[in-house]
Amino acid sequence: MLQNTNDSEFLDKLLENVSKCGYEFVDYSLQLWVPYSTIIREFSVWYHLKQHHDDTSKTQIFKHESPEDNVVEIKEAVKWSDFRMNMNYGHEESKDEHLFLFDIKLPDRKKLKQQKKNKRSAADSSYQIMDVLDKLTMKDFIMNGTCPPSRPTTKFDYTLSFEHAPIFIAGRYNKYARNLSQTPWTLKGAAATPDSEIDSVDLFISQPIKDLCKADATNFVASGREDIDVRMLGEGRPFFLEITNPHRIFMKYNDFREIENKINENQDIRVSRLQVITKKQTSILKDGETSKQKIYRCTVWTAKEFNIWASAGTYIKEFVHGDLGRTTPNLGSLLNTEADILQLDVLDIDLDFPPIPTNK
Repeated sequence: MLQNTNDSEFLDKLLENVSKCGYEFVDYSLQLWVPYSTIIREFSVWYHLKQHHDDTSKTQIFKHESPEDNVVEIKEAVKWSDFRMNMNYGHEESKDEHLFLFDIKLPDRKKLKQQKKNKRSAADSSYQIMDVLDKLTMKDFIMNGTCPPSRPTTKFDYTLSFEHAPIFIAGRYNKYARNLSQTPWTLKGAAATPDSEIDSVDLFISQPIKDLCKADATNFVASGREDIDVRMLGEGRPFFLEITNPHRIFMKYNDFREIENKINENQDIRVSRLQVITKKQTSILKDGETSKQKIYRCTVWTAKEFNIWASAGTYIKEFVHGDLGRTTPNLGSLLNTEADILQLDVLDIDLDFPPIPTNK
């Protein structure tokens, strides 16, 4: 059924598909998805041999109850590469050989209704098939299944797909407009786009980087957030992007400077320090949520400017105006006067992330 996978014709075709996949990668893992019938046939052959051969040898090949006993799963033995080739084998002739399992009533399990031929369902999965086989005795298998298996008369076919694990790009952003949100707003049930009336920092940064990496999607994660009417000044707010299924992963120092210049053509925002980081480094943002400090500048109705040092999570606006008495102490109570906030800027976020990139 799965023979001829080492033929030169098969391998040449495989290499041709890989060369045209459009991905950059260092190494790869090949993940094979075999037809369900191969699981059934493995048990069928095992039970047939176990039934007709007396295992008296020292090796005791058939001492286990099933072929799956004492087998180490490949995920426990192999470290997957970031780039995967998924080869999904199919075999039309034997695709329904597992369906007899769903007509067997097990002691601790209701009988599953047999699925119609040529129709897939949630019940048809390798995990459920293995679950049934683990509870099935050798006698029940032989009585209900085909043992030994019939000889296949046709070969397999397959589909090949590719995917790359996420990469992470970090940086800092400044926001100079007081009508720009950090993340996209929803407009009439649809997500905002770069051309919609309400834009966001996320959209202005993510789209050019998504295009650069030729990725499927991005996820924007920032070290905290500012309200739509609050500017982010100073060295900027740390952030990172999780890049889903990137086709391009080899970016150099100048590539990031060029994309920064492209993004910075927008007068409302500015990005800096763009660079690739590891997944482990992304934890710095989360860990810093409880330890970082921020510097704020706000203008109250007295028109007097002052700076505020605050720990992460402090609600500055509420601290100034008291939120109708729900926040105490507040600036008004400390100064023994009424106070209301007119403008607020974030001047700095004291978090060493990401490091200043160098051209190496």
